Amino acid sequence: MKKNEFLNPYNFIELPEHKRKQYEDMDRHTGVIEYSVTTKTPLFIPNTSTNKAFKISDEKKFSDPEKAHYSYDFYSYTLLKQNQRYDDVYHQPVIPGSEVRGMIRNLYETLTDSCMSGLTVNEIPNVSGILKEEPVNTIGKLAGEFAPCKNANQICPSCALFGTIGEDITSAAASKLRFADLLPEKMQANAKSYYDNIITLQTLGGPKLENVAFYLKKPYGANFWTYDYYTDKKDKVCRKPGTLRGRKYYWHHQNFNYTEGVEATNLNKTIRPVKSGITFKGKIFFEDISEKQLQELIWIVNGGNTDSTEKKDICYKLGAAKPLGLGSVKCSISRVLERTVCLQDDTIEYKEVNITDRYSSLSYEENGFSNTGRRVFLNMCNYHAVPDSIMISYPREEEQMEDEILEEGYLWFQNNREKTDNKGMKIKQELPPATNVATLKCHRLETQNNKGRSSYGRR
Repeated sequence: MKKNEFLNPYNFIELPEHKRKQYEDMDRHTGVIEYSVTTKTPLFIPNTSTNKAFKISDEKKFSDPEKAHYSYDFYSYTLLKQNQRYDDVYHQPVIPGSEVRGMIRNLYETLTDSCMSGLTVNEIPNVSGILKEEPVNTIGKLAGEFAPCKNANQICPSCALFGTIGEDITSAAASKLRFADLLPEKMQANAKSYYDNIITLQTLGGPKLENVAFYLKKPYGANFWTYDYYTDKKDKVCRKPGTLRGRKYYWHHQNFNYTEGVEATNLNKTIRPVKSGITFKGKIFFEDISEKQLQELIWIVNGGNTDSTEKKDICYKLGAAKPLGLGSVKCSISRVLERTVCLQDDTIEYKEVNITDRYSSLSYEENGFSNTGRRVFLNMCNYHAVPDSIMISYPREEEQMEDEILEEGYLWFQNNREKTDNKGMKIKQELPPATNVATLKCHRLETQNNKGRSSYGRR
């Protein structure tokens, strides 16, 4: 491992100059894709019918609902009871079709230069900076034409396939896909065999949009930047809306290990994940889609038409705790059946034709996927991209590099800003592009206390 360097768990795939319009192909195809999802690292999708699934050593400590510690079992069809604990009770795990649908849609949006349908358009990030004034630019405004589609007559390829609610019922577009739930390929009499042990995770928060060094592109010649303005090398304020980095993706942790000994708090959660190496089977039903849409969908669901024996094994992220390494999955198609209608002897007949081999060898380029994000997408989805020698972690400083559990995670960001001679502000490091596996560095702080420890030492 490189000393005092780390790889941030996530990065971004750059947006193209313009959003694509929906395809005008008139051919139509209906049928079903039969596929599998195999866990490469442990997977967790919560059964939210109870938030107290497991025993906690000091439950009285968390009796206050506002300071409670929550625990969740993996999703199943069982309705769990709030007043019962399930440490020694196991249920057959199920991957909801809606979870896979969300993952596939995000991938399809990226590859077809479509909108970002999950964007919170009205959010206004508040960044402490040079100017003492209220921020004005919303995420939706900065996303521009990549904000979620609103008009069914002017939608992107993804909304044309997956559907969109639009602004009202008159601007909605129906989905042409239906994702069934996924069940284990090998049904076990003892459901315990599907699961890892119950584990308490490190604290995870929501996106920190105020971390502009990560979420925004650095303007040319800027010392400091926000969503509304930037300052140049002379600390002159230039009013210009920030530029979003793009679509958020997570690196794969091919040598994943749990962090043991995490203390339960009101900020983290205890879970029981499905172990790695478990295969689930499911189906995707498609109706009245074009051949182009079908071959794009097949490429994605078939893991980029790669298999796990290749050095460039395309895998995706599913479920919770992605920054910690959970949720890496491999998708593979077993069969694609197209339903055809024909008239024979004055009788309408429905037939299913196996077309599995028709599209299973198409490449990224042959599908006409995005040129802008190609290199980063293939790098971040490559399960083997990150070498064992690189630590994947949220930003940490030198004295935190040996810690199993990252505490005071704000320190790196705090030290990533410094005052300029003109009483302005400067950002030291920005998130490097993900065209390669590029790391960030701990800060070298000049101030040392009498014990030789940096000024950011434990408090």
